[in-house]
Amino acid sequence: MSGNGKKRWMERLAQFIKYGFAGGISTAVNLLLFWILEGVGLYYIAANVVSYVFAVVLNYVMNRKFVFAQRGDYVKKEERRRLAKFMFIRLLNLLADNGLFYLCVSIFGMPVYPSRLGLTFAEIVVTYAAVKKMVF
Repeated sequence: MSGNGKKRWMERLAQFIKYGFAGGISTAVNLLLFWILEGVGLYYIAANVVSYVFAVVLNYVMNRKFVFAQRGDYVKKEERRRLAKFMFIRLLNLLADNGLFYLCVSIFGMPVYPSRLGLTFAEIVVTYAAVKKMVF
């Protein structure tokens, strides 16, 4: 591997580690908020939507500022475009997540919390690829 190729590989690895860190924080916030909301009696799908939206906003800010930080000044139009793409990807993810969550819990009778955890970790891989390719 050439010096330039090694440098790019190291940059990608560092970015992936940062993504994992930011994702870990937003995932922890998502799961904690879900646990609190569901624990006080909010329907599990509603608790999922509220906690998900909160975590997505947090995740966008961390991705924008920390993980996929761009050099130079952002143009406001470009920032709005990135935000719109990010939110679109996350909306599709939320719809798929709620459908799968409902299937796991209400159709297949699986426990709420293990289902939530399993779906969360499966989504991390999918959203990383989509956000990296389409947004940042």
